[in-house]
Amino acid sequence: MEGLGEGAIDRGRSTNDFTFPAIPSPARSALCHDPPMNHTGGCHCGNIHLHLRLTKPPPDNPLRACACSFCRAHATRTVSDPSGLAEISANNWTMVEHYRFGSRTADYLICRRCGVYIGAICETAAGLRAVINTNALTDRSAFSQAPSAPDYDGETTENRLARRAQTWMPAVLQH
Repeated sequence: MEGLGEGAIDRGRSTNDFTFPAIPSPARSALCHDPPMNHTGGCHCGNIHLHLRLTKPPPDNPLRACACSFCRAHATRTVSDPSGLAEISANNWTMVEHYRFGSRTADYLICRRCGVYIGAICETAAGLRAVINTNALTDRSAFSQAPSAPDYDGETTENRLARRAQTWMPAVLQH
């Protein structure tokens, strides 16, 4: 990114210019279909970076804004693609809050400097899974569909983790 300081995000580039790091096969072919829909984003101050690969264009991905108090307070519009991939990195991981509440089964990633909520991660039997807050994406306006508002109150921990393993997307944290 010529002309930008180290760690800066070039928010002016097309979201499809990003090149994902190599993922070893067969994991790559199991996670992503051709052609991928690449999206980038992150927090406001530039500490947290987000690279998202979806298998469908933004309007074809359902959005959620669950009924929990956290999601209502942050006006979330989350997306996940079980066949996609979310890669999350930070310039300084000590400035990333891993906030847990309720069932304490997921980490909600919030920048400690600027306060942006970028998504949630959860360790499941299928591996690390994530949902991404589309409000933290550079091309957030492409995700214009109305989100559904599921209510997960009363869901058992076992059912919650199984649902996330099936419906959330594979995730990689780059440390």
